[in-house]
Amino acid sequence: MGRGVALNQAGWVVLIIGLAFLVYEPALSAGFIWDDGRAITNNPALQSLGGLWEIWTGQAEPDYFPVKSTVLWLLYQLFGARTSPYHVVNIGVHAANAVLIWRVLRRLSIPGAWLAGLIFLVHPTHVESVAWVSECKNTFSTLFGLLSLLAWFQYQRDQRGGNTWALSSSSCADCCAKPTSSFCPLSSCCARGGNANPATARPIPSMRNANGGSCA
Repeated sequence: MGRGVALNQAGWVVLIIGLAFLVYEPALSAGFIWDDGRAITNNPALQSLGGLWEIWTGQAEPDYFPVKSTVLWLLYQLFGARTSPYHVVNIGVHAANAVLIWRVLRRLSIPGAWLAGLIFLVHPTHVESVAWVSECKNTFSTLFGLLSLLAWFQYQRDQRGGNTWALSSSSCADCCAKPTSSFCPLSSCCARGGNANPATARPIPSMRNANGGSCA
């Protein structure tokens, strides 16, 4: 990659991050809303080290979202009930997701990938997930899901064990962020890495459909 290309891509990343905080600036002073109080300020699991054990063993809440709860636990330990850091993190993750959308579509050689990333960033359907702190499970699930796709593309190109580890870990993190994302490993199996290396692209051997055929 040439220096000019790298600088151009860095410029797009900076633009997306800046636009994210510009668009969602009102959320920075929005405070907690709806059930944020129950999930954060009134949640005993966030207030002690032992709460991490409760979070990951499913004792903290009726719904099992350990990645979300761990992020909230860490933020509570660092900032207590101050609301703006929670919003900064969620907006930052949303901006990262827009960058990853661009990277995934670019890897698939889809025209206008940068525009798709910008549309994803500012589309109003994401406001609830970004401005509502308790819904950060959606932003983090998207983050790890997109990372798993990129790891799969890299595995298709290089066929290296390290890429398999990256794919497995990001897929597991995705499922722990939001269990309904458990289909993402199958999506990675069915995806193709665009022009990364079509000649060698093949599904993970263990991922087979009921009839024994490749899911790709």
